[in-house]
Amino acid sequence: MSNVVNFHKAQQARESVAPSPPASCPEAMEMSSRVASLQSKAKEEIRYSILMLDLAALHARELARRMHDPAMKANFDARIETIEQLIQLARDMAVNI
Repeated sequence: MSNVVNFHKAQQARESVAPSPPASCPEAMEMSSRVASLQSKAKEEIRYSILMLDLAALHARELARRMHDPAMKANFDARIETIEQLIQLARDMAVNI
């Protein structure tokens, strides 16, 4: 029975060597600052991307105005409308980020 592991003692050993809370560690503070900076940059890039998608949809609407085939125009308008709904969904989701 020498192979039996006492999990209770192992747990106590792990707890006794547990590191101090990260908030007291300068490296953790720096890492936290980096993460916050990256999150801010990501939010900015998401907003910029949504703006570019909105601009692309605006250009697509302009192209749709120049179409002469009514069936093709209707199909194109329906697709643009779907895209605009998805862009609005992205805008709504971006607010919660």
